[in-house]
Amino acid sequence: MLLFLLSGYVREVVRRLEEVERSLRQSPTPSTDPDLGLQQQVDDLRESRTQLTQQLDAARAKNAELVEQLELKWKELNDAIAELEKVRSDAEAKESELRMQLEESVERERLLQAQLEQAAVREKLLKQEVKQAVEDERTQRTDFPAGGMFTPATNNQTSVYA
Repeated sequence: MLLFLLSGYVREVVRRLEEVERSLRQSPTPSTDPDLGLQQQVDDLRESRTQLTQQLDAARAKNAELVEQLELKWKELNDAIAELEKVRSDAEAKESELRMQLEESVERERLLQAQLEQAAVREKLLKQEVKQAVEDERTQRTDFPAGGMFTPATNNQTSVYA
């Protein structure tokens, strides 16, 4: 913006300088006092033109330096964006991997829970079988006399072989 304004101002000064030079050339008496004033104006305008040209050159140099710095910062920013994108991509991949591991772990937990429940049911059934076996054994012991053998019943009936 500054460069644009300065270049416009320089063009205006150059235009005015050229007008003054034209009017000096067209003047019939260059050695008169009014012409000396015009010559002074021409000299002042040339000096202004030189100063403005120097300022314009300095502004162009500063702009070139700023453009170079801007390009460097732009490159750094693009590098940082690329690095952040890589980190984000890596994080998404890691998140996906962890989600898959979590799902596998949850599935393993479900299977283990089902196996645990089945084992609990088998344990309950085995306990019932053991309890039943103990009761059956007790029942069988009470059906036998103390000697462990059956003896014929003693009643008033006579045996056929007697």
